Amino acid sequence: MAKGKEVSLSKAIGKSFIEGKEVYLPKTWIKERRLTFHRVYSFSDLVPGPFGLLEPNPKNEETDLGSLEVIFIPGLAFDVRGYRLGYGGGFYDRMLREASALKVGVCYSFQLLESLPVEPHDVPVDLILTEDRIIQCQRL
Repeated sequence: MAKGKEVSLSKAIGKSFIEGKEVYLPKTWIKERRLTFHRVYSFSDLVPGPFGLLEPNPKNEETDLGSLEVIFIPGLAFDVRGYRLGYGGGFYDRMLREASALKVGVCYSFQLLESLPVEPHDVPVDLILTEDRIIQCQRL
């Protein structure tokens, strides 16, 4: 679920519910500094999380990261190499390091930059979707 100026995927999630697709959303575990992904059957399955965002009820079925085919990743900004600027907690980087799924960053065109500072723990995405294009990330 979107925070601040991040792209909202609510319409895509709602359409996935209607089409009978499996939807898993992240649950934030502050003390452990990690994310787990839980099945969501409708928006009524969501509860307020630690950052004020709606998250799945942790009682909902959890999935193994290896079973996910595609992960959509929000961000404040991305660069053309696929690196992401988030809110600084490192939750997504820790999760993405373990995930084999296609990693798709989602942002508005104005949030796409030529280059961002990169730290050793940063994990790039494979593709970036904006409202007007798809970018295949180039590792230089």
